[in-house]
Amino acid sequence: MTALVVLGGALLIGATLGLLGGGGTVLTVPLVRALLGLDTRHAIALSLPVVAVAAATGSVVAWRRGLLSLGPALQLALATSAGAWVGAAIAQQLATRTQSLLLATTLLVAAVFLWLRRHVVRSRTQEATVRARVLLLVTGVGVGVLTGVVGVGGGFLIVPALVMFGGYTALDAVPISLFAITFSAATAAVGYRAVPVAWSTVAVMAAAASSGVLAGGAIGRRLNPAHLQAVFAVVLLGASGYIFLAR
Repeated sequence: MTALVVLGGALLIGATLGLLGGGGTVLTVPLVRALLGLDTRHAIALSLPVVAVAAATGSVVAWRRGLLSLGPALQLALATSAGAWVGAAIAQQLATRTQSLLLATTLLVAAVFLWLRRHVVRSRTQEATVRARVLLLVTGVGVGVLTGVVGVGGGFLIVPALVMFGGYTALDAVPISLFAITFSAATAAVGYRAVPVAWSTVAVMAAAASSGVLAGGAIGRRLNPAHLQAVFAVVLLGASGYIFLAR
């Protein structure tokens, strides 16, 4: 039964990643921790390669369909990867309990952020200024640090940053977010290489999450993202409460 629940959770994570360009990755660590009985550090080490593979699947599909702006995506990926390497190094110096507290706080912030921005929509009306591009890259570095420290992909921050600073619509920002998450999660996973991981579990969850990404990407342009964000914000709020109580 636990295996089926883990598979279902991985599918949900992938579907949310494909729909919103993030969000689902925030839930990966608490899901792994709750269902597999791991502490936060080991849950992060297992979750990062799952997130990287799932995001890579979405990126490749978007690229083949001509939906990925490769130049901006590469720039943002470099920024998030640099931050992720630093974040993973910081994480090795933190107590597991401290990581749990930071993760729970991140989930809470993500829930509030998704709820408040659920109705924000912007069309691409003009090219980003140099200042806006710098702010986007700075945000990418910060998100990467967050990935390394608590294992979240950070799409809930990357997509709004692309909308605000890059001038993209939310739908056009999703493939770029997936591309950046691919590299930041993979980089952070290397930073956790000393933490033992059950690679058979990673493979199964990655396959399920990748399937979810494909399904989410296929229907993402037909659904109202505001409703999805509202529902997921409530889920994240519950996950945050669980980590706070169980840390």
